Parts: sequence; C-alpha cells; structure tokens
Amino acid sequence: MELVSRIGEIERLERFVRDLTAWSPVPSGSVLRVPAYSYPSWGILPTLRNADWLYAKSCNAWMSEWQETGPALNMLVNEASKDAGISELNTLMNEKIGELALPEIRKLIDWQGGFDAVDLGAGTGATTIAVLSAMLRHGVVPKRESMFLLVEPSASRLAEAIVSTGKLLAGSALEAPITIMTDTKTDVRAFAGLPNGMFDIALANAALHHHSFNNHLSALHRVLTPSGALFAGDWHNSMWERPSRVYWLLILLANPDDRQLKNDVLRFMGSGKNPPHTDWIERPEVMEFRRRFLRDGAEGAFAGLSEEERKANVGMAKFWLAVGRRSRQLGVRSPIYFLESHERLSMRVANLTNAGFTFATEERSKYHKLVASKGLGELSVVMRARNH
Repeated sequence: MELVSRIGEIERLERFVRDLTAWSPVPSGSVLRVPAYSYPSWGILPTLRNADWLYAKSCNAWMSEWQETGPALNMLVNEASKDAGISELNTLMNEKIGELALPEIRKLIDWQGGFDAVDLGAGTGATTIAVLSAMLRHGVVPKRESMFLLVEPSASRLAEAIVSTGKLLAGSALEAPITIMTDTKTDVRAFAGLPNGMFDIALANAALHHHSFNNHLSALHRVLTPSGALFAGDWHNSMWERPSRVYWLLILLANPDDRQLKNDVLRFMGSGKNPPHTDWIERPEVMEFRRRFLRDGAEGAFAGLSEEERKANVGMAKFWLAVGRRSRQLGVRSPIYFLESHERLSMRVANLTNAGFTFATEERSKYHKLVASKGLGELSVVMRARNH
C-alpha cells in the first residue's frame, strides 16, 4: 500500500474512507480516530512535518462526536449494549474502580487528611459517583476539603453530573468535605494550565481510548503527585488497527439479514482460522475498500492475536452490529462512529509504562477482565497504575 504524508493527501484519504461508508447505518468517522501507531496500516505516514496537524486533527475528530451528546445518543448506546449482551459492563467497571480506589483514599486521608481527584471523560459522573458511594458505604470521610474535577467535553453531560453528584452528597457525611468542579474538555488541553502534582488520584472509565495519540497519558502522569495512582476501566480490542479487520465488519453491516454469514464471520474473528467462503453481497464501496487497503487479502486479518484479543474483537463487532440494527429500525444513521482508538491490553500497559506509570507485581493480577464468563476475553478491563 502506498503511504501518503502530505496534508492534502491525508485529507483526500479521509474523504475516501468517509465516502466508502456513506451507505452504512453506522458511519466510519475520520480515519484519524484509529490508534496513531496503526496509521501506516491505513496508508498514512506520520512525519515531522505533519505530526502537529495529525495530532490536532485527531483530537478534533474525537471531540466532535461527544460535545453534542444527549438522551437520544445515550439511549441508542444503552439499547445496543443490551442487544450485544454487554449492557452491564460500564456499571461493573465503575463499581470495580470504586472498590480499587477505596484503599488508596483511606491511605491518603490517614497521611494528609484528604485528597484531590480528577475524573477524565467523566460523562454524567458515574465513575465519581461510584467512588463516592464506596466511601459512603464504608464510612470513609476526609478530614479536610477534598476535590473531584470532572473533565468532559459535553456540557449537557456535565450538567447531569452536577445534579447527580449533588443528590448523592446532599445531607451525607461527605457534603461538607467534598467539592465537585467541572471542565468541558477531555484531552490534554484540560491539563495545560494545571500545576504538576495537583491530583492524588486519576479516574477514567471508557475514556482513555478517546485519543488516537497517547499524549494524554503523559499529561495525566504530570498532574498526578509522585505517589499518585490511576484507576482506569476501558474497552480493549484490536479491530481498528488494520483495515483487513474492519473489512469483515463492513461485510456484516452490508448483509444485516444473513445470519449464516454473521455466524461464520464472528467464528472467524474468534479463531483467526477458516475465513467465510459463503457467497455474500459485496457492495461496490466495500469492494473499493478492499482494493485500496487489502492488496494482500483479508484471510489473515486476525492471525497473530491471542485468544482473548480475538474474543474481544467479537464482542466489539456484536456491539456495532447492534448499533446498526437499532439505527435502521429508527430510520437514522448512528450519531457515533465505528472507527475508534481501542488498544489491546498489552498495548495499553506498554503505553502507560512509557508515560511513566508502573505496575507492581501484585497489581498485575488486578487487571479484572470483567467479561471472561461471557467469552469476550479482554474486552472490558479495570486496572490500577502507580505514578512512580
């Protein structure tokens, strides 16, 4: 595949990908939303000349999706998650984050009387509420004023978070010592004016993947105290690393009523073997996608992945198929895009380590893979990382 590096060429490639999915009930969004390390797989060559533009463009591609979110989007995601059998995972990740963060909060209160926390991509405040609820259940109350900064690009979601946290705190033992603050940003720009070591704890649930580059991990490292800790839950899969994997999702989206094809493709995703050979309708746009990106074919798309990594891809494909089905029923295109920056768990751990975070031996066992019983591998994981 020919790599392009000039900004004009990359913009044309962006338009090419968008146009090829104009028929889909779920739009692709910008190709710059995929993990930056996989840009070459998509035909993009990062250079010193285009690096700043790529970073800014990818940030804007992420921000544009979430700034205007509302009840309709939330309902679509919730219903699609139910259809895909993963509806409880966000709640479970929040509960696990609260459970893991509580011992750290106890230590901070013993050492210094209180703590300051940042919730990155806070949404409607569910993660902060999970931590506060854990504190209330166990009678953990700061001895001095403590603060939660909720960082989120959607003003409507932040407004809901303020109401929800206010109701929880009202009349409780935490009402006096806990202060809730908000910021309508969700990337490193939220930390640009903040001093080093401002926070003792960082929280993030289904938020760290909303960045194609990993600059936000270094930014989190900077604003945490030297002994601070990150408690993060997230989705992990490798669907977006290669166009050859996305091709199979496009095949499914283009043939929504072919149950046999769906079963064959999902089986192939989960095993990496025996790609489907059943006849199916390959739309001209999907054929053009294959010609542009898959010169070596799509048969080896999932080779080289671990079983847990492949199973996670199956779970993610089921979700997007559910989004497509729900969107068709409503007669609208999905307001969320399928190209994302999800990373395999091994990549996330490596990137956190490169940003300065460490994992003690005993903490590695705390990568709680919340969907193991569902056969979805590492799709949903909660972890703890230290800033030292």
